[in-house]
Amino acid sequence: MNPQLNSALNYAKDNFKVFPLKVNSKSGQVCKSWKEEATTDINQIYQWFSSTDYNVGVRTGDGLVVIDVDNKNGVNGYKTIENFLKDFPRTRIIHTPNNGWHLYFHVDRPIACRVGIYEGIDIRGEGGYVVGAESVIDGTKYLVTRDQPISQANEAVYQFLEGRYKATTKTFHKDEVIQEGRRNDYLFRIGCFMQHKGLNDESIRVCLHKENEMKCCPNLSMNEVNQIVDSVLRYEKGKQLMSR
Repeated sequence: MNPQLNSALNYAKDNFKVFPLKVNSKSGQVCKSWKEEATTDINQIYQWFSSTDYNVGVRTGDGLVVIDVDNKNGVNGYKTIENFLKDFPRTRIIHTPNNGWHLYFHVDRPIACRVGIYEGIDIRGEGGYVVGAESVIDGTKYLVTRDQPISQANEAVYQFLEGRYKATTKTFHKDEVIQEGRRNDYLFRIGCFMQHKGLNDESIRVCLHKENEMKCCPNLSMNEVNQIVDSVLRYEKGKQLMSR
């Protein structure tokens, strides 16, 4: 059994819905709609993962929240969260390829996705997902580093998730998190600006996919972003564009 299949089955065993992500990708979508197709169905999971090296997407929300601790671009989220960990219950932790962490918790209330709630910290909750254990990015795996049952969040975790401590920690402004209803227009306007400035097509495509990954919560699918890019590129490069 390949590692990704085994990982996906283990998540399903814990009643977490999974779906495939493209090989070596955190956001490349295989399903037409991962939100609708994410499943715990064993037969479907075997069909997706038994003969491929797809990465594993794990849908968050519905009682699952993941604290995403990043360590990249000169920002170390561990420095943000380390003083709070002593008050958190011990729980399952996944080590990520950028030397960050995913801390999994059961919750008894809806928790929204939040990008940059603290410096180097994102929250993946309702309508979001994380890349699961045994997935591979550029040859490096997401690995379980604390293999134990996922704990129920305590009050210290809930206060952290609600941003109670952000007065002492650098954060993004709320309007930098692009929620449903604004994501398409937001990416389209960025693309139009880049097209107006004469950037090449591939730069625009890469930038919009990265902006979607970093700012939109939940992320748009790869196909949705590509459709936005295609709409932008229909306009003549270097000219002022009409916004929609």
